[in-house]
Amino acid sequence: MEGKETVLFSDYGIEIIRKRDAIYIRYDAGEIVPRFVESRITEEEFYKAIKSPQDAYEVILSIQERKSNP
Repeated sequence: MEGKETVLFSDYGIEIIRKRDAIYIRYDAGEIVPRFVESRITEEEFYKAIKSPQDAYEVILSIQERKSNP
């Protein structure tokens, strides 16, 4: 990872970080073996993800859907 990053939130099995002027969510997408994924998110997604574990899960599903349907 390049540059300075600031952890904005860490709970519900996710970590949300700021790198430069962007916000990223980091989560384990692995099943048996951990596979950490980092994806850029919007400020709205950030505020949703920190509300509850269910909201964090919905943000992750939204990211996965975006990646599978570019």
